[in-house]
Amino acid sequence: MNVQLFHPGVVPGTGIAADARKKASGAPSRLIERVGTTPRQAAATAIAALASDAVPGQYFAPSEMFGMSGAPRERPVPKELTNREDADRLHELAERLVNATSRS
Repeated sequence: MNVQLFHPGVVPGTGIAADARKKASGAPSRLIERVGTTPRQAAATAIAALASDAVPGQYFAPSEMFGMSGAPRERPVPKELTNREDADRLHELAERLVNATSRS
């Protein structure tokens, strides 16, 4: 199994990155509404990650406006996503979920 990471960007009018929009108010909120990506562009980021020949673990995100919009491209993995303890917890959770579903 290969794992690719992607961030769809901020997609106004959807639940994607809704927390970012909730935290922003006034001018920042209006900016997000103007520079965010479309649902189609957000899907293109996921498709780019899945369809690429990238090394497992690569990260894909929108290429413009600080990763909030634009065409997808391969980008450096954010430092927050490289914490080993978090990775171990996620792996353990994934194993439990797979085992739970395979028994039902």
